[in-house]
Amino acid sequence: MVKNTWLFLILLLIGGAIMGLNRRLPLSKIDDLEYFHIEDSDDLPGFALSNQDLISDLDNSTCLIISRGEKTSGGYQIDLVSTKFDGDHLTVELNTSDPKPGSMNIMVLTYPWVHVKTKGAKTYSVILNQDLIVKEQYL
Repeated sequence: MVKNTWLFLILLLIGGAIMGLNRRLPLSKIDDLEYFHIEDSDDLPGFALSNQDLISDLDNSTCLIISRGEKTSGGYQIDLVSTKFDGDHLTVELNTSDPKPGSMNIMVLTYPWVHVKTKGAKTYSVILNQDLIVKEQYL
């Protein structure tokens, strides 16, 4: 009985590791990004209202929120790779990934998003999955 329990636990651990390794898809271009220029917490979109880091950042600067919009399950990600300031211009680099087809994900509405302090920038560009998708938009 103990041997069967250990065998089950080992198989469960290996299965979980395999699922975790296969979770990310190759990077692809995403066209459904949403952008929000936020100056105070009264302007926050509903999905960001409870984020204390964002609210504290708004005390010092305005922020740019970049969202993938509403998704019907977990597994959608948006990761901030880098930010670069060049005078009054902000360049934001992001990577995204989607859940692998057939993978098990939580079935709940999600809103993958990141926020970036603008630090007084007047324009911004967005590089997504190594493609320039937004070129010099005004904040």
